[in-house]
Amino acid sequence: MKLLNPINEIVTKKPFVAVSAIVIVTIMMMAISIAKPQEQGMDDKAWLPDHETLAAMEDVEDTFPSRTNNVVILLHANTPENQSNVLTTSFMIELLELEWALSNDTEISSTLAAGQGFVSLPHLLSPIIDYNATTFAQLIELYSNITDTELQQYFTMAQSIPELGKFVTSLVSTDVEDHPTRAETTILLVQLNTVKLSGESSEDRKERITEIEEKIDEVVVDQESVHVRPMVISNAKINAESIEADEKTLSTLLPIAFGFIIIILWVTFRSISDLLLSLTALIFTLIWVQGFSSMIGFSPSAMSTIVPILLVGLGVDYGIHLTMRYRESLVTDSNIKKAAGISVLSAGAALLLAAFTDMVGFLSNGSSSIEPLKEFGVTVALGIFAAYIIYVIFVPASRVILDSRRLAKGKPLLSSANMARALKKNTELKGIQARAAKVMDLGASIALVRPKTAMTFIGVITLVMLLLATQVTSSFNMTDFLAQGTDLTEEITYMDENFQFSDETAIVYIKGDDLATSEVLSAIDATQKNIAEQDGALILYRGGRGLTSPLITMQDLADDSDADQGGLYDSDFARLYQESDVDNDGIPDENIQALLDQLTANYPGLVSDSLLRNEKTGMYTVMLINIKVNTNNMENAADVHDLLKDETAPLESLEDDGTIDRSVVSGEPILMDVMLTTINESMIMSILITIVISALVVTFVFYFSCRSTVLGLITILPVVLVLVWIMGSMFLLGMHLNILTIIIGAITIGLGITYAIHVTHRFTEELEEHGDIEKAVHNTVVHTGNALFGAALTTMVGFGILALSPQVPMQQFGTLTALTILYSYAFSVYVQPSLLVMWARATSVADQPHPLSQRDSPLTKPKPAGISLARTISRAFSIFGIFMVWFSVWNEKDNNTVDMTGLKKND
Repeated sequence: MKLLNPINEIVTKKPFVAVSAIVIVTIMMMAISIAKPQEQGMDDKAWLPDHETLAAMEDVEDTFPSRTNNVVILLHANTPENQSNVLTTSFMIELLELEWALSNDTEISSTLAAGQGFVSLPHLLSPIIDYNATTFAQLIELYSNITDTELQQYFTMAQSIPELGKFVTSLVSTDVEDHPTRAETTILLVQLNTVKLSGESSEDRKERITEIEEKIDEVVVDQESVHVRPMVISNAKINAESIEADEKTLSTLLPIAFGFIIIILWVTFRSISDLLLSLTALIFTLIWVQGFSSMIGFSPSAMSTIVPILLVGLGVDYGIHLTMRYRESLVTDSNIKKAAGISVLSAGAALLLAAFTDMVGFLSNGSSSIEPLKEFGVTVALGIFAAYIIYVIFVPASRVILDSRRLAKGKPLLSSANMARALKKNTELKGIQARAAKVMDLGASIALVRPKTAMTFIGVITLVMLLLATQVTSSFNMTDFLAQGTDLTEEITYMDENFQFSDETAIVYIKGDDLATSEVLSAIDATQKNIAEQDGALILYRGGRGLTSPLITMQDLADDSDADQGGLYDSDFARLYQESDVDNDGIPDENIQALLDQLTANYPGLVSDSLLRNEKTGMYTVMLINIKVNTNNMENAADVHDLLKDETAPLESLEDDGTIDRSVVSGEPILMDVMLTTINESMIMSILITIVISALVVTFVFYFSCRSTVLGLITILPVVLVLVWIMGSMFLLGMHLNILTIIIGAITIGLGITYAIHVTHRFTEELEEHGDIEKAVHNTVVHTGNALFGAALTTMVGFGILALSPQVPMQQFGTLTALTILYSYAFSVYVQPSLLVMWARATSVADQPHPLSQRDSPLTKPKPAGISLARTISRAFSIFGIFMVWFSVWNEKDNNTVDMTGLKKND
């Protein structure tokens, strides 16, 4: 390949210059990393796509700064298990004392939401016992003067109150369903006001809220309790433990991966110098990647951890292929520079094509609107580029320097064992090596004897895997990135499994120049009625706490039915409201501006999170409908999203006719559904881009070198089959698509095509040299198969180590990637040779050397067989394309599982 001639020249003629250049650039990259270190911490908001729901939510955060952020404190009854009960007066008193301690801290109290800032059982039950008890001292005295039995009776009474009962029940563990007066655990919500202070930036506000959350944890830990065992579950704590788990994964597993790879490299090379050269090049690669990331300014994410391990596997592959080809040439010609040149021009050419397709696979993530996916793709692509440059230049050049010195001293260049292994003669191999060669050569035997039978068998299994692949679901759970087995992880899991509580709020965002019109209020009323009629499993706490808006607040103030129970009622406001309702349909027809003015003037706290007035124009420009929803940890997020979009049709009609500017369903659950849908779409697009570009590039290269378009398709087809197999395996292993496994498609193609390219490239070389199909396929499988085996083993170990990670997504990603490498190796050695033999026979003239060996003659191809094979492969691609389109549409309706814990925004 002419493109590699300059590298060949410098490696063989100026090896010291080549090595020095790599070392100097490495030092520069190290200096850049030190001078401009990457920022610590991960921004969960980066995972959100550019979408109208995100724009609406950001507008809400900017225009309604009084919206609160909840810190959840899980409170267990600290008594023997068979007697554990939070519905006791002693537990209530200690819970109140904990709240009192939190409110006495000046940093925390200054950030608490309006009122006391706490939502808990003692506060919810106290109005039923004595409405006048409001201070902590009064509440503690109140619960000191009643018995446990009386408390439990009040709890039962609260459950029967329509607007309160479901919320009260959701704050206690589900064991209360079996024992109505006993529950082991309850929840305390600490509501923080996240309003931006004067002169404070968003980042400063986020940092301040994080410090407050950490302070809450400190106060809770310091509080001495007898009957209460608390556990704080906050964004700050989750993020801190997530970062710690990532660092632990990298600091623990990367050395283990290095250890295993050293062992494998030693078994493969049986040479200290080759081992050290490959490891040195690998370290240089990691330094370059860190330097690139620092220069570009990429932020770390949950995916950053796997980049070094990914490059460890890829880099070692390059080292093995270059070294083994160097040895093979050295044994044949006994010429150091010629061997280095062949290593660069032959193995380097195959590696260049493989590296390019690998980069395409990862850069295809650039089509995603999710920033961490983009950055991950670019980082890995730069890493592959660095690995290729370093290995192709540094390893052969270093080999030339070292072997030239050995030759000058009269020392043998290779040991006798490595000499025999480099020759790859089965008769000279012994023990495990001989048996391994025979096992690999089985692929050649199958290809020569039963190629069509083999392909039919593989095709049947692939169809089964294709059906299983369509059943794979998606999930996004940030708490999975916590180390498994920690107290925090176990408490979050306990809360998910034992509570009906949901802190999820969806919103209907309404914006216009003037929303104080009867048309807008009528559409809001119709929308609210539609929502309130839905299944309570999705929409929680209807009325009161569950469905709030400026209209509901006005209706509550005008309704005197619950005035004697402490409900909202204002006689003056009620009079104006009723006078304004000309047609008596419950919706004011006039004086709406005056009603809203009175509402914001007298009851600002009731509408601070749902009504916005433009101070310049005096008009009301934004209204929100807040809806408490329960997506069951986002399992039903798509259903809730679809439901709310359907039920907001009255508002959408106003948007269509220009009465309002926008009507958007948003909120954190909706954002997560949009994000998951975007991730799925990104995967499909990434796969399609990678397949198309890789197929075009490989086809062009083999057409240019061999005058065959079919060879390119033969090279890409096994990789596509591997992709189907890995997706089917995901279903069999019970795995889901998440933020890590979502990239498995691009990785499968990017890594798998490396093996396929090496096999095709070597097969065509053998045909050019010998012209004999049988000899070409045997030499290809034994020679290249042996190098591929070592490369595949090191890559599998590199990724397989991730299966030991304490983080579930890391475990799944490591397992799937290792399985991908296994499939790719198996297909390249046992499936691809059958395709190559079918092609070679179809393009060969009977009893004559293959035309590819006649370098001065064009490649002749009898049409029937060649066209038949091309059509077969084309049809396979067409079927796969139809499947990918159908799979994309099908997945949009899939059941998605997402956990919002740890994704709540502070800014």
